[in-house]
Amino acid sequence: MIGTAFWQGIEPLPKYKPSHGGYEEAQTSGYPVQFITLHQLRRSHSTFEPVLNLRELQPDTIILNPRDAAGMKTGDTALVTSHVGSILKRITVTPTVMPGVAIIGEGAWTSYIEETDSNGFQIDAGGNVNTIADLQLSGEGQVPWNTNICKVSPWTGTPLLPDYKEFKPRVYNFDADNQQITD
Repeated sequence: MIGTAFWQGIEPLPKYKPSHGGYEEAQTSGYPVQFITLHQLRRSHSTFEPVLNLRELQPDTIILNPRDAAGMKTGDTALVTSHVGSILKRITVTPTVMPGVAIIGEGAWTSYIEETDSNGFQIDAGGNVNTIADLQLSGEGQVPWNTNICKVSPWTGTPLLPDYKEFKPRVYNFDADNQQITD
């Protein structure tokens, strides 16, 4: 007999089952936008993040439908909040994205600032999507990166410059025993 632990809770015939972080939850949770992540041409995961030419070629933004942009326009800075954290992103507004959906590229480097969000989380100005992604699996073993919800609102603090203009490279120093030197 085949073990039943793997099949437990899975229906033998297909039927709709609301996803964690899916459409239904977005309608009732206070986080009305579902976000999906994608691989960007400017980097391979987080590799090549410091290459300024690639940063200028493809800006690292959150892509929104005009209905979800809350009056913001392309180039404005948005605070993107979920129940697990907040990031800052410059936005791109386009009608080619479905209303209620946001697209965020993966691979940005985390760079926390002093400000905190309304939940008390420190805000990531680097825009690392993992900061706002829930780690709960979406069902049947899929990873959670494409089933998350967020709220996008105008940022009232200092706006972000285009990321190729304000990149601060990270420098790590090690001593002879390969121990990191901290200042």
